[in-house]
Amino acid sequence: MNLLTTTTNVHLKTDFGCKSLTKFIGHKLRQLNMIILLIGAFLLLGAAEANATVTLSIHNAGCQDMKVYKKSWGYETYKATISAGGNWSCYTSYNQEYVFRKTNGSYLSNYFCTNSNTQNHNCDSGGCSGGGGNCGDQLAHWNLNACSAGSSYNEFTAATNTPTGFASVSASIFSNLGDHSCNYGQSGEGMCHAIKDGCSWSNNDNNSYKFSVTIKPTTGNSATLSKLTFYESAPSSYTWVGGGSGDNDPPSKYGVRVTKNGTEIFKQVDIATTSAWSLETLDFSADPDFTVTSQTTFNVEILGYCRQGTSGYAVWDVDEIKVYGCSTNVCASQGGDTDGDGVCNNNDCAPTNAALPATPGTACNDGNANTTNDIIQADGCTCAGTPSCNLTATFSVPSGCLTNSYLIFADANDPYFPPNNPNYTYSYDIQPANTVAGLASVDPRSVTASFNAPGVKTVTATITNPAVPNCQIVKQTSFTVTDCSPCANQGGDTDGDGVCNNNDCQPNNPAFPATPGSPCNDGNANTTNDVIQADGCSCAGTPVPVCDNVTSGGTIGFGTACASSTSVACNTAAPSITDCVTPSGGSGVLESIWLKSTTSCSYPTTSAAQVMAGLDPHWSIIPGQTGLTLSPGVVSANTCYLRCTRRVGCGTFLESNIISLTTDCGGGPDCVNGISITADNGTITISGLDGAPISSVNIFNAGWGQAYACFANCGATQTVNVAAGTYYVFAKYYTASYSLICEKQLTVTVTGGSPCANLGGDTDGDGVCNNNDCQPNNPAFPATPGSPATMATPTPTTMW
Repeated sequence: MNLLTTTTNVHLKTDFGCKSLTKFIGHKLRQLNMIILLIGAFLLLGAAEANATVTLSIHNAGCQDMKVYKKSWGYETYKATISAGGNWSCYTSYNQEYVFRKTNGSYLSNYFCTNSNTQNHNCDSGGCSGGGGNCGDQLAHWNLNACSAGSSYNEFTAATNTPTGFASVSASIFSNLGDHSCNYGQSGEGMCHAIKDGCSWSNNDNNSYKFSVTIKPTTGNSATLSKLTFYESAPSSYTWVGGGSGDNDPPSKYGVRVTKNGTEIFKQVDIATTSAWSLETLDFSADPDFTVTSQTTFNVEILGYCRQGTSGYAVWDVDEIKVYGCSTNVCASQGGDTDGDGVCNNNDCAPTNAALPATPGTACNDGNANTTNDIIQADGCTCAGTPSCNLTATFSVPSGCLTNSYLIFADANDPYFPPNNPNYTYSYDIQPANTVAGLASVDPRSVTASFNAPGVKTVTATITNPAVPNCQIVKQTSFTVTDCSPCANQGGDTDGDGVCNNNDCQPNNPAFPATPGSPCNDGNANTTNDVIQADGCSCAGTPVPVCDNVTSGGTIGFGTACASSTSVACNTAAPSITDCVTPSGGSGVLESIWLKSTTSCSYPTTSAAQVMAGLDPHWSIIPGQTGLTLSPGVVSANTCYLRCTRRVGCGTFLESNIISLTTDCGGGPDCVNGISITADNGTITISGLDGAPISSVNIFNAGWGQAYACFANCGATQTVNVAAGTYYVFAKYYTASYSLICEKQLTVTVTGGSPCANLGGDTDGDGVCNNNDCQPNNPAFPATPGSPATMATPTPTTMW
């Protein structure tokens, strides 16, 4: 490091302005209190001295070229042009000012920066338009600089902008569930929060960052939410502002989900994270779901997931969240809106008259003295009235009983006959419609109606004279339909069983009431002899005992030693199978069945009933064997045995362990004798895997996490390095067509073993496993924080 050159690693986006940077650096220097550098005979106390030099590095984060000028005594001197995405740096004096312009000469936002011990500036020269096309107005910005660690997120409010064409733009706080911490962000401060450990996305996860933006376009405009940008970092170590630092298990993936007024419209998952700060951009501009014409709320979830590691914190850093959008005149491509009534010319029946289109039915004047009740028609522009006509009618229907048929006829002033009359048309609407049981035409003028419920009925008759335009008359009458049946005053007889509802225990079921003592079904599987009770409706039976089944199926083994496997000569009687541990739990008589298989030593995947019916591909029942022990007799093939036990009266069998018997009768590959599984110091070796056309191996640790697996590519022997502990090993033989022949299972205990066996090894031999080693090929690292180091050119270090 040059004696009079100091650098401070600070990231800044131009949207904040370097005025804010000076305050930020001062805040950080107050946190650091005092930095003392003793080099040779010089002592630098606090910030750099006034005549010190600094390294100024500028990155153009925009999408067009940017010009840099040095400012002195009010004058600007051109220094460089930085292409989009490019970088420029120089050594300059402490407290020197620089300004930034777009290529058209306009200044960038918050355009001047005082170089105060800063190194890096990220300046957005613009031109990206926020999304696709020219839709790039910034709507909301969460800079996270006010971060205060804890469970409250009230400090994370957004700065919002309401561009032309927007009636309003609002945004929620940037929040999460649980505590958050503050880190050194991409610009100023950022924040971090816990991630989801699992490697699959989940909606509304408690660990997702959440916020919402509500936009409302002005009348005649649409509004588009075009782009979301943010910075993310997934480092392997954390550094908290004003706090500690240490190991981190960052996420390897993140995803983004957007809902509109509660309905999902966008989701992108399994996006790779980066260890250093990375600008992430999601472009919605081509998605029509993000363009609206009324007030709409977009809710956003950003979730880091798929934890890398197991020993440290598991958090993810974010900073600088921005949402972009724009507004478009909806009539721009539809002929405009000449009269400004909000209806585009192409759809406006009167494009120069703001009063039209009007709501159909609105009063108007059609200019015809021979019409009345002039109103706007269905097209919203045409005005028409009802031609005058002298149509009259009389209409009445007499009341009667529910069992009657009713003639409904509105008698117009001219008779329907003779044929030279204008053939009036009739229509009838009867309410309540759900009480009409039947409706039949008598002639073009009348109908007969029947009803399924009593009460007042209202009939509206509409009579039209087609000889006169709009000549129509509407008449209405009401009449009463009475229930004249014996049950009329006793609630009726809904189910028609002859018992009035008031006396019917089930008025909607004609089967009840029934004769007490009649058989029935009370729906309770734990009763028998179900009969109708004295009330004629209740059904009850005699309770039967409830099943109290075993809770353990016990264990079995060969001979008095209760061996889990044994071998016999071909066609030789096998040793007796002993009841090593009797099934326990529950009460009642035990009931057992025995199963055998010559193709599998894995538990059946079918039910006991399916096995008994011969529907299991591997296992079959041994007829007549219902005791707790079994004499297999003479065997001529490798066989596995399984006992299933339950209490009499219960439906479910509980299984014992599975034991295996091998014989030398030949007939194909033999897993028990052909496969060898051994455990050594830090290794598990499986040999004999070439004894069949295809083989597979699965090794699980004591918590059933997979430690190793191969299938059809295992070779003859596999030696697997593992840490000390208990492991479950499964080795299987298959035919060339991938049909299972047999399998061998063994539980082994491994002693010793490399502590880095499951952590990527230790390539550089420095005692730090590769998964936790920041430089796995360099034994000098990791080193003690604070140790001296030589730096030719300062390099930014990711922190949070």
